[in-house]
Amino acid sequence: MVDPEMLPRSSCYIAGVVREAQTHFQRSTTKDGVWRMAYGIWRMGYGVWDMAYGIWRLASGVWRLASGVWRLASGV
Repeated sequence: MVDPEMLPRSSCYIAGVVREAQTHFQRSTTKDGVWRMAYGIWRMGYGVWDMAYGIWRLASGVWRLASGVWRLASGV
């Protein structure tokens, strides 16, 4: 396990997260750990989907901007 006190002082937030994760892991049961892992995997999948949707929307916006500039330049 990581000793939070060995981390640099600038990473107090990380040390707090590590300490909280260690104490929760020690307290949690196996069933609780499985549910938390499943929920974490679901959230990660949702985050990947959300990122892909954001990239698609960005590409769509760039395409619309480029087509608008093209139509403006061609005088249509």
